[in-house]
Amino acid sequence: MPRAFRLSAVLVVILAVQALPAWAQLEGKPFEQGMRAPDALLDGSAHDRHTQIAAFGNYSWYLGVGAGLRYSLPILKDGFIPELNDSVEVEAGGNFLLGLFGGGPSVIIAALEPKWTFHFTPQLDAYAKLGIGFFIWLGQTNFTPVNVMAWAGVAYKFSPNFWVRLEGGVLGAALGAGLDF
Repeated sequence: MPRAFRLSAVLVVILAVQALPAWAQLEGKPFEQGMRAPDALLDGSAHDRHTQIAAFGNYSWYLGVGAGLRYSLPILKDGFIPELNDSVEVEAGGNFLLGLFGGGPSVIIAALEPKWTFHFTPQLDAYAKLGIGFFIWLGQTNFTPVNVMAWAGVAYKFSPNFWVRLEGGVLGAALGAGLDF
């Protein structure tokens, strides 16, 4: 199941990138101009980024279902690649997963995750996160308390401050909403 989900996430990102020329043509612009539009992927100018708080519903491949909360703080507003519209943020927060599958234990996770975001259009972002999670296992003591966590995700901006986010990673999948401030 995790392999199929990872493949699906990669295909969604590829399809989103493939749709960019169609979006530009619908606006009557060549693809190159659409990609160089303000706040699009090839806009290498300086950008203002906002902090964000996001709440998630989680589905874990191994444990069950749960909820999560993240606070995102921009640290490199114009990212590592000057020619691209990218940014680097740090996300901190936690998850609670209820152990439903196979009678596994429930867990509380405190997470710290650097996130590298690519801003394809003003409304569509794709990102990758690689972080560390501190696990507090409820009812079990023989599990590892510190784990590496990796995620890939997409975010869609519905209004000036409201985002919908979909992530997939080593723990499972998460669907959430974020609020910029």
